[in-house]
Amino acid sequence: EDEDDRAQPTERDQADHGALAERAPEPQREGALDTPFTRYWGAVSYAIVGQNEKSIYWLDKILKDTPGLVFGKFATFFKPLLNNEFDKARKMLTEELLTSAGRHEYIPIYMAMGFAMLKDREGVMDWLLKSLEFGVSQPKLIEKIEPIISLMKGDPAFEKYMDTIRKLSE
Repeated sequence: EDEDDRAQPTERDQADHGALAERAPEPQREGALDTPFTRYWGAVSYAIVGQNEKSIYWLDKILKDTPGLVFGKFATFFKPLLNNEFDKARKMLTEELLTSAGRHEYIPIYMAMGFAMLKDREGVMDWLLKSLEFGVSQPKLIEKIEPIISLMKGDPAFEKYMDTIRKLSE
């Protein structure tokens, strides 16, 4: 398997972020997998499986090397969340971040995760619906994102969204 292929999310990865985290770049083996996208993907993958230290490692590299990219803007919001600095994270929700994140198909689900960590139900639904606008329907992934499930389970709008993406994924 070509290392560049390993950097792209597969169907299995979308269903099992643990598998993706196993393939995400480790601090000691950056090399060919060390791109802005794979740093971002590694950061969110590690966060989903509760490996916050590894996630923060990649967020720090993003912030140092590519702060102007959408991934850098995302990192300014997501890193404080992983450090339980919720007020700081809220301050990072700039119009620039919200606009650029809303234009990138791989970011809305993780923005929804961030809004779930802030206990913002409306924000979660806005970002999940944004992901659906991109045609992203990954019920198995959403079911693995604990902050979203803990906050939204039983919410009628969320349950309708989940039913919709399950049908689209069949």
